[in-house]
Amino acid sequence: MFDAKRSLFACYKTFGCKVNQYETEKLAEILETYKIYQTLKIEDAEILIINSCAVTETALIKLKKYINRCKSQNPNIRIILIGCAVDYLEKQNNKLNNVNATIKNSDKFDIPKILANIAKIECSDTMPNSKTINKFTGHSRAFVKIQDGCDNFCSYCIIPLLRSKLESRNIKEIIEEIEKLIASGYYEIILTGINIQKYNFDGYNLARLLKQICKLPFDFRLRLSSINVKAIDGEFLDVFANEKKICEHLHISLQSGSDKILKLMNRNYTAFEYLDKIEKLKKIRENIGITTDVIVGFPSETDEDFQKTINILKKAEASKTHIFPYSDRTNTAACIMQNKISENIKKQRVEILKKICGELTDNFVNKNINKIFRIAPEPEKNQIFGYTENYIRGYFNQTTVKKNNLKKYYDAKIINYDSALKLALFDTKIM
Repeated sequence: MFDAKRSLFACYKTFGCKVNQYETEKLAEILETYKIYQTLKIEDAEILIINSCAVTETALIKLKKYINRCKSQNPNIRIILIGCAVDYLEKQNNKLNNVNATIKNSDKFDIPKILANIAKIECSDTMPNSKTINKFTGHSRAFVKIQDGCDNFCSYCIIPLLRSKLESRNIKEIIEEIEKLIASGYYEIILTGINIQKYNFDGYNLARLLKQICKLPFDFRLRLSSINVKAIDGEFLDVFANEKKICEHLHISLQSGSDKILKLMNRNYTAFEYLDKIEKLKKIRENIGITTDVIVGFPSETDEDFQKTINILKKAEASKTHIFPYSDRTNTAACIMQNKISENIKKQRVEILKKICGELTDNFVNKNINKIFRIAPEPEKNQIFGYTENYIRGYFNQTTVKKNNLKKYYDAKIINYDSALKLALFDTKIM
């Protein structure tokens, strides 16, 4: 065991997806039982644990800059790198400077020997793998991981090479964790995973899991992090229509509106199928927010293909779109494709899409002005932010909501919208 006579202070940094955020929280709670306490200041930390991402080249560039900056702020800090970047860089026989130790995804919850070596702490056994978390530091919304791994092998994506093993979490653990988080004051629970539509445990698929969670006799709401078009079948639509604890929002990745590009991406759906599912969702939840992802400049993407993406986003009335310029990932099928798009054209298309998608966001929010929503407040610096059920981000009028006396949630009206900041203004005076 760790030597209980000495405590340490660790700082945590998370890059990438909601799964990484959940796993960082879980790791911090485990280490706290060994008197390794969390600090938010790099200057006060003896250890920095970075949970990394390798989805894009930009993610790796940000990671390298962050490591160097932290090392300049605290030259004595010992840096442990965990997560997808470790596995990715190892496959390339590449290493990062200023890192004291690296831990692969499969070993991230078993790190006492690493800590013993770099922090000179006595250790004789492995770290216990706690089955649930009790809090989500710094948030009023809590993530719950239900699944890991992906075997879709989209041609551009490195994740199946880093997290290939499909694992679905025991439904009893999921329910227990949600109950703990609700008891701790969390109003919104966000289900997350690498590919949550692949959830399959003891006869429960995603739709049946959602139905089971919604049976809990508590005042809470449920949100899904991201799903594939293929997950939206008749059973899912039935649950989404009838279980009102599920938020009126879904993140459904599009990636491209061109069937030619979708086929090259190995996405296994068509643009028509995507729109068809969106229309079905809007019929059962008419005020639904549809957020999505798009990759710009995929190999062989013509101006016509790009225009088709724009057309689909407009028809879907996407409320928010994450735009990614394509970047090669080593060992993926897309990496060796011909007809690569120049960086200049990718940048131009990104800018065009940003403007169009910004207007789509504005249109969606403006349709919701003067409507009333239930919002869980999240303080950030000098402001109190939050999300509506259909995923409109905004801030509270501080004459009605005080930072030092927050409730679990507020019923509030959207009274204004700043299109430049993409922020709504919430007011609890709704009469």
